[in-house]
Amino acid sequence: MNRRIVIKVGTKVLTDDKGVLDRASLVRIVDQIAQLKRDNYDIVLVSSGAMGAGKSLLKTTKRLTDISEKQLFAAIGQAHLIHEYSDLFRAHSFFCAQVLATKEDFRDTSHFFNMRNCLETLLHDNVIPIVNENDVVALSELTFTDNDELAGLVTSMLDADRLVILSSIDGMLDDSGAVIPTITLDDVDSYRSVITTDKSEAGRGGMITKFAIAKKLARQGVEVIIANGAYNNTILKIASGTAIGTHFLPGKKQTSVKRRVAHSENLIQGSAHVNEHAVPILRDESTAASLLLVGVTDLSGEFKKGDVIDIQSPDGVRLGYGISQYDHDEAATLVGRKNVKPLIHYDYLFIE
Repeated sequence: MNRRIVIKVGTKVLTDDKGVLDRASLVRIVDQIAQLKRDNYDIVLVSSGAMGAGKSLLKTTKRLTDISEKQLFAAIGQAHLIHEYSDLFRAHSFFCAQVLATKEDFRDTSHFFNMRNCLETLLHDNVIPIVNENDVVALSELTFTDNDELAGLVTSMLDADRLVILSSIDGMLDDSGAVIPTITLDDVDSYRSVITTDKSEAGRGGMITKFAIAKKLARQGVEVIIANGAYNNTILKIASGTAIGTHFLPGKKQTSVKRRVAHSENLIQGSAHVNEHAVPILRDESTAASLLLVGVTDLSGEFKKGDVIDIQSPDGVRLGYGISQYDHDEAATLVGRKNVKPLIHYDYLFIE
């Protein structure tokens, strides 16, 4: 049974039509999580809503830039939001803890392991971590696309069994407006063109981001469900196995190293361009193939051994990325050669 679940709750699930924090919605979410905790689940909550909470508390006529406005409302709203969560969880005899993150916490190795150790300690002591982006200090180049991306990173970091994304709509919708009930790895790419591009007015992301995160996690062996969080007992129904929302069926469980590589696209230092024969081999999950230099046609970027590089098809499509076993200059002398060690070993390779 899946016992470690990351639950991401979107802004529109937690606020009313005016964008004000809705306590009844918080109660509904907390009650369900408390029930899962009593059933011995590990739960991590990735919660939006801080800026909405801040805007509902403070009305200002000051001239603010986009950045200062975000910092102002996030700083005020985070305190209010975590206070509400704390009161509601304490009513169920549970403690919660606030964990604020930026992309740097996932890019830097020491930050990564420190954050993971913190979350594991909280879970071990039966505390519910509530994770959100640290909007107050995050630089623009280190912000997440939205909390869906953050939830995906946390899910991978903690080797969770399942990610539940609670939105304000019933699931992934096709171009006719119907919910897509199940998406498998075999057919996932065929759905990319029919997913609606609508996004929440209160958030930065949308269904395209959710789709990309769900696809990546499913390839890592993580089950992902996208459903409407405004309904009663959505979380409990999902935990009990009830078919609800859109269900991304997982593939084979990946190692912790490959999971880290899967989320390293922001660290790419160069590219390996491959020929048409290498593409189907790399995409065939049954072959466990490394990227061999015999299939490489060109290299770009001044990468070093141990850097992340991406893999480009002949028509310029990114196939995936991994950790190079060579620096650029050494690898360049071996392009097209057989019987040399792989440019990227399978254990350090992620194909999208």
